[in-house]
Amino acid sequence: MTYHAQLLKAYEGEVIGQTFFSALAHGRASVSEKQTLQFLAGLEVRTAGILHPLIECYNLTPRSGHELNEEGLRDAGKYAGLEWGPLNARFAADFPPYADEFLAIERMAPEQDLSICKLVTAHEIALIAFAREEVEGTGLGMSHLLGYVAQIDSYNATCVATSTAAAIRP
Repeated sequence: MTYHAQLLKAYEGEVIGQTFFSALAHGRASVSEKQTLQFLAGLEVRTAGILHPLIECYNLTPRSGHELNEEGLRDAGKYAGLEWGPLNARFAADFPPYADEFLAIERMAPEQDLSICKLVTAHEIALIAFAREEVEGTGLGMSHLLGYVAQIDSYNATCVATSTAAAIRP
């Protein structure tokens, strides 16, 4: 698969993931679990947002939002009804291939795209670490997600600073 095809697949996966986690949150009785899954859905949105400039730069066309949302709902149905521990055990088992795909994208990425690609990989690694910590009951799962949020915030701050500096140069 080409670099552009992999980028598009990754972007679509993040859109699908937002629907996936939102649908799982909708079915939870526990407020804490519901909030955590909504937080995960929000991370998918933010990660798609990080990838979106590359999608535009390379004139890539994602499938329709409706189609991606339907796929997210179908995927969520495969996890519906699982208690929190088994749900996270499935995440820990099922998500590593996505990290491998993101690492493959990094290896193909041109230098100017690498920081974005690394951030997307970090997102998947944080999700896997979160799930594993939840299964182990360490209470440290959220720290991985918050670490990823800090990386996003740092990246966004750098982008703003770079844009501002470029705008005020004579």
